[in-house]
Amino acid sequence: MITQESLSQRPLSYSSLKEFAKSPAHYIQYINAKREPSKEMNLGSLLHCMLLYSQQFTELFAVAPDVDRRTKDGKAAWEQFVSEAGDKIVVTGEDVDTANEIASRVFSNAEAKRTIHGCTEFEKEWSTIINGLPFRGFIDGVSDDYILELKTTSDGNPKTFTRDFHNRMYYMQSALYHHVTKKKVLYLVAETKPPYNFFIAPITQDYLDYGWLDVQRLTDSFNTCMALNAWDSGYDFNGPVTLDLPQWIK
Repeated sequence: MITQESLSQRPLSYSSLKEFAKSPAHYIQYINAKREPSKEMNLGSLLHCMLLYSQQFTELFAVAPDVDRRTKDGKAAWEQFVSEAGDKIVVTGEDVDTANEIASRVFSNAEAKRTIHGCTEFEKEWSTIINGLPFRGFIDGVSDDYILELKTTSDGNPKTFTRDFHNRMYYMQSALYHHVTKKKVLYLVAETKPPYNFFIAPITQDYLDYGWLDVQRLTDSFNTCMALNAWDSGYDFNGPVTLDLPQWIK
């Protein structure tokens, strides 16, 4: 059971703070939920490995055999595979082929290859205190001058990702990373469907400042919830809801 004391000791992260931004109730749901990774998430993890630390592939992933589990032999082969796979992430041969195609396309670009190989540390753990609250997370890649975050998307159109970047509050993730490292932030965005387009985008200082203001605002609110032990509140609409054309359409 989640207690007030355990909440005060639990490190926050970009993901949990993003849930708190929806409502305190969403945050509690997030930390209590048991999440099974989706096929898309597993593909994203696989691509991270292929691009950033391919030498660890066999340690982290197990490729599922192509067997018919409705048959006796197929069922036995699958059970043996699951037993040997242990805690490894299970992927299909098709997933591996897709990840290899994407990685090949990325590494064929000189700038992308240079950017990835410029990183000296991968999955770098970090921790800090912000507004009296503990934070913890991992950065995909760290170089002397920049940090690199890899994102996968089914639609690699920069206009689409720019909108997703804001809606998913990635700017807050960027601000946290910049706060911890004091380095510029680059995103490598790779498409998971043919033709596997990709692009590299730096985050402007204005956007980092905007994200940092959001981090400060949300940690202030989090501390208020801690003080009042008020975690069951939902959305605060402040009055009736009216649906209108969004500003980006007008």
